[in-house]
Amino acid sequence: MRATGFKGASNVTNYQVNKDGEPFDLVAAGVIKIEVVEAGQVLSSDNDEVSFNGAFINVEWGAFGLDSGTHNPTMYAYKNGDTKGEVLFGPHSSPLMLTMLDDERL
Repeated sequence: MRATGFKGASNVTNYQVNKDGEPFDLVAAGVIKIEVVEAGQVLSSDNDEVSFNGAFINVEWGAFGLDSGTHNPTMYAYKNGDTKGEVLFGPHSSPLMLTMLDDERL
């Protein structure tokens, strides 16, 4: 999956999660939280930088304070009582390639 983050912008990108070629309903599967982690930074559904409903995940990539360039974040899904999370997208399985772009207003 490819993504573009615009530093400091409020753009939200929407993704559909599929399993075996079919939409995968995260809520029906018991997911209660989504986190995206890169370079020690976390975007979380607890902070509204990430949201999800059914098979859709929305991410505000500009909330990351990452340097411009290419990054490979990991996206975790948490179920009730799970403190470690399951990897939805990560560098070694279903890679997520994020390109961060500078805020031209600065």
